[in-house]
Amino acid sequence: MRGPVDALKNQYGRALIVEPPSVRYAHGAPVFEPYMIVLLCGPARYLSLLQGDLGRRRAQVTRLDQRSDPLVLEAEARLGSLLGYREWLDERSEGDVEVSMWLSRYRPIDDEGPYAA
Repeated sequence: MRGPVDALKNQYGRALIVEPPSVRYAHGAPVFEPYMIVLLCGPARYLSLLQGDLGRRRAQVTRLDQRSDPLVLEAEARLGSLLGYREWLDERSEGDVEVSMWLSRYRPIDDEGPYAA
């Protein structure tokens, strides 16, 4: 979100208030949380870094095409575990890995976190 936020800050200056990202849950029984599709495209040398980190974030890899360089990796993960992901990845890949994310669906919370049903 850095690009759009910077553009808005340039346009509106101090009149713009930007708060840290947060996750909105769908309350009810059970409580639902947003899951995102993450699409990564970059040099194949980052594959083990990407897979290891997505595993730590409990993401499910849904597609991996490493027959060509750049590789393409698609995964699904809860939004809460992806906050700050782009910055984390940019630091480690020096911006060589492209990241796109969009809402996939809402799923019931399945752990013992504060909003678990």
